[in-house]
Amino acid sequence: MPKPDWFGESIVFNVAAPAAGVAAAVLPPAGTVWHVLSISAAIVTDATVANRTLYIAHVNGLYDTGMLLQSVTIPATTTRYWECTSFYYGIPFVILSRFMFPLGPLCYLTNTNYLRLGVDAMQAGDQISSIYVTCERMLED
Repeated sequence: MPKPDWFGESIVFNVAAPAAGVAAAVLPPAGTVWHVLSISAAIVTDATVANRTLYIAHVNGLYDTGMLLQSVTIPATTTRYWECTSFYYGIPFVILSRFMFPLGPLCYLTNTNYLRLGVDAMQAGDQISSIYVTCERMLED
């Protein structure tokens, strides 16, 4: 189990937005481990009509090992927000334009064990942006 680098210190960083139509990867630099406390991001959909749904996938190497899928569809020309927290343990839910996802208290990320924020039925002009992650930097055993 990784140990905190600095006890009680949280780091907030911005993840570079991917190209339009592409899912976003949330992963730390090589050689580091992050204990994720929260993630927020925005999706702006283009004018193409499609039944889009937000998801968060846990990726371990080349494979998805877990996924949270929001059951509410997002229409064309709309802005929605992901809000993910390790302090919420329930099922995903929606409040206004915010989609809440639980991360669980043991969400540790490395450069091969990371999260992917995406949209089922994502269109070429859909854009994920404003990706912010709050985490603790950890030391490996």
